[in-house]
Amino acid sequence: MTFTGNRVRFRLLPAGRDAVAAVLSQDTEDLEGFVVDEDDLGVWIAIPKPQRKRDVMLLKWEHFLTAVTQWDPEPFMERPAAGFRPS
Repeated sequence: MTFTGNRVRFRLLPAGRDAVAAVLSQDTEDLEGFVVDEDDLGVWIAIPKPQRKRDVMLLKWEHFLTAVTQWDPEPFMERPAAGFRPS
């Protein structure tokens, strides 16, 4: 599952809380934002701020414990049975 293109709420670990507090000047256990991309380092999150353009911030994989998002699964596609047919 990818987070890209979804609004996600992350539950931060202590190291993540410290990193977010240093960047956003707020101490919080949860961080919510729109994930614009993800790579080997972590997820890139757009954080809306009042009276400013939207900032994008990297949240490293090792800085959060869980993530919550809405997920709309693709519909199940019926496939023909695998195996041999009797002759």
